[in-house]
Amino acid sequence: MVTLTEKEKGALISIARNAIRDTLEGKRLPPSLENLPEALKVPARTFVTINNREGSLRGCMGTMTPLPLALSVYESAINAAFHDPRFPPLTLPELDSVKLHISILSDFLPLEYSSFEDLIEKLRAKPGLLLQHPLGKALLLPSVWKKIPDPYQFLIALANKAGFGPDIYEDPRTKLFYLTTQELSEK
Repeated sequence: MVTLTEKEKGALISIARNAIRDTLEGKRLPPSLENLPEALKVPARTFVTINNREGSLRGCMGTMTPLPLALSVYESAINAAFHDPRFPPLTLPELDSVKLHISILSDFLPLEYSSFEDLIEKLRAKPGLLLQHPLGKALLLPSVWKKIPDPYQFLIALANKAGFGPDIYEDPRTKLFYLTTQELSEK
């Protein structure tokens, strides 16, 4: 994962907020890569989470295909604000009252397990998880552990998000991958 300076972290937060503001104003102005530091051009997967002033989720979407970091944040911010199917599109009056959070994802590494119990045991480090199955997929970021600290419940939530029950982990077509994240938040 890329190491970022405080200035680069601030630039990413600005890119996310400006992407939302520009979209609300009818403009589509992706950041120009030629003027950005090299660290912001590194291919990356990102998620942007939007919380309202009470701290409740208002949108969270990301890119699963690596893009230059600045563009990944730009696309994730727009998708979180306007395309999260759980919420109506963000409005201009809401913009100044929401807080943005960026998650930069590590590579996805295979998580091998022999049984559901073995899988539970391997989750002690509380990684993010990607579930892939021919009939659906879902991802839960490591930050979800704060809301769902129990490994069994975490796995149930992941399966449900993909449209499955807990028996999906016994299906040999199911593939699991773990990931970590670098987290950036607005102050």
